[in-house]
Parts: sequence; structure tokens; C-alpha cells
Amino acid sequence: MIENQSLILTNRDKTSYEENHNCGTIAFWIKDRRIYECESSHIRFLLDNTDLFGFKKEDLVEIFRKHKEKIGFEGKAREEIIKSVTRIGWIRVRKYISPRYYWSIQFDAYEKRKVEVDNFILWASKRAGLKKKDPIALLGYDDVDPQKACTPLSRENAGLSAGED
Repeated sequence: MIENQSLILTNRDKTSYEENHNCGTIAFWIKDRRIYECESSHIRFLLDNTDLFGFKKEDLVEIFRKHKEKIGFEGKAREEIIKSVTRIGWIRVRKYISPRYYWSIQFDAYEKRKVEVDNFILWASKRAGLKKKDPIALLGYDDVDPQKACTPLSRENAGLSAGED
């Protein structure tokens, strides 16, 4: 059962978001019942809002340097940074439209983030264009059982069909 905790879209006017949510790929960061829409990439949003994620800009620059990548490049440094923020409670969401259509929800461990994931699915079904048959890929970086981590178990609780990846 989904806990009745409303989510708050923080950085966009609600009316314009709801009118334009079907325009293609969309991306979000979620934490503490707040949803942050990313205007471009997740890593760019993180780099532009380091304080929000508890980082110092210098720390992120060092991670990119360690991997010999340009700051903002979508490679190994990005993956390391995203994994580290999921471990402090952040959830990364992207609706992909090409080469195949699906929603991707990434977090540290499903059991820890189940309520937040369920609440997001419910919110997205009402406000962000998530449809009943849309496939959802759940990825728990720290989940030991990959089947459990990637199975959209929470969809039934939100009144949505399971769909396929």
C-alpha cells in the first residue's frame, strides 16, 4: 500500500509542467518527498546544485579528474557520482523515448526506497504522463537480487499494470 505522502515538484511552475509533460524525454531527481526536474542531464543538474546534494564542487572535479574525463562527461565519473548520491537517499528517474520507450528509476536498495518509488509512480501517473502499460525498469545499485531490483513490483500498488522491460 502506498503511503499518502504528496510529492512536491520544486523547480518548475506546476501548470506549465502539467501542460507540457508529453514533449519527450524527462528527468528527475527525488529526495525527501521533493522532485527536482532536470532541464538537461542529471549530472549537469547535480553539478549546478552541489550544495543540494551535499558536495563541494572541488570534490566532483576531483572525481572527474580521477577518471580522466571532462567535467560533466557522461562516463565513469558520472556513474560513480550517481551511485554515491543514491546511497544518501537520492533517486534518479528518466523517461526514455528512444531507442525504446520506458521509465528508468535508480536508487540504492529497493527495500529502503520502496515507499518513495511507489509515491513517485503514483505522482507520475497523475502528473507526468506515466501510463498504465508504460514499462518501468527499477535498478537498485546495492540490491543483491537483480531480479527483485529490476522487477516493477510497486506498480500494482499504484494501480498500474506490471508492463514489461
